[in-house]
Formats: sequence, structure tokens, C-alpha cells
Amino acid sequence: MKVVYYLSKSGNNPVKDFIDQLSNSTKAKVLRKLLCLQQYGITSISAHVKKLSGSNLWEIRVLGKASVRVIYAHIQKDTVLLLHAFSKKSQKTSRNDLLIALLRLKEWNQTNFLDK
Repeated sequence: MKVVYYLSKSGNNPVKDFIDQLSNSTKAKVLRKLLCLQQYGITSISAHVKKLSGSNLWEIRVLGKASVRVIYAHIQKDTVLLLHAFSKKSQKTSRNDLLIALLRLKEWNQTNFLDK
């Protein structure tokens, strides 16, 4: 499975930036899940993945002292695009976090459509 990070038009990588600022132990947990996803596919982390209702987005759940979520979308059969990452403080993914991911996906789709 190929794992692609969303890049803004200005070249910023908000998911990587978020992961980089996490504590070492939390960062290691997130990167382990992403590595498993990349090497073995989505089924290797299926216990940590949840479909976000009402959208074509999914989230990877990382539990621990700091609960972290990484929202992604399938952009091809064997490719996922990491759109947004955040610390989760409530049961439900906030509307704002969902909107950020949806806007980034829309931007990515428009940019990559133009490149083809």
C-alpha cells in the first residue's frame, strides 16, 4: 500500500508537522501504524481504523496518553492520502476536523486532476 501525505499549495505538510510535534512515544505509535499500513495494507491495522459516517473518509485511531487521529482517503485501490491529524479530546470527530480533511481532499483532487 502506498501512503501519500497531503501537501498544501504552498508545500506545507500539515500531517507530518503534527506528527513531528508529538511526544516520542506517541509519535512512535503513529509511525508504527503508518508503517504497518504501508507494508501490509489496511487489513494489518483494521482494528484501529474507522469509517467516518457521511463521508468517504476514514480515520486511524491511535490510543494512549494522547489519543491521536489521522484522517485519510483512498485515492486509488492501493494508495491512501493522509489528509489531517489531530489530538482527539471527545468521542466524536469534530465537524471542524472533518471539514479540514474534506477541503484538503477537494484541493488535492483539483490539483491532481489538472496535472493529468
